[in-house]
Amino acid sequence: MRFFFYGTLRDPELLAAVLGHRPPPRRLGPARLDGHATRRVAGESYPCLVACPGGRVEGLLADGLDAHDAARIAFYEGPEYRLVNLLVRRPGGGGVLARTCLPRTPLLDDGTAWRYADWQREQRPAQLARARRWMKGAATAVRPAALDGRWRRLDVAAGGSVVG
Repeated sequence: MRFFFYGTLRDPELLAAVLGHRPPPRRLGPARLDGHATRRVAGESYPCLVACPGGRVEGLLADGLDAHDAARIAFYEGPEYRLVNLLVRRPGGGGVLARTCLPRTPLLDDGTAWRYADWQREQRPAQLARARRWMKGAATAVRPAALDGRWRRLDVAAGGSVVG
């Protein structure tokens, strides 16, 4: 399977924590999604995609992921997200279909652009700690209604602030 990551999963260490392994570097590369932009989700440190004529979202294309990887990604993202296929462009312009996670219902963005470099500098350590704790539960059954509360407890335990 091929995935396009436009947000925090572009980070190699975070992606490895979510997948439980590091994908071979030869299977990872840059890609972009045209006609969209990333905006900060209101009260959160992660982005959402919004339609934006003329926009361009830079991201990471991961080839060769399997069903186990897809299940771990779905666990990480939570039940409010779904996997969809989108046309993304590789350097040089070649288009390929890749799965990406989109919310099941529109997220409220706060109107500001989300920037990967800003996230890495400001929120990466806390997010990485939360993700490592969260993914320990990937092998166990967790009721969807409990996921939000679990994330918030992990956020506090990792030294993050709970917003909302």
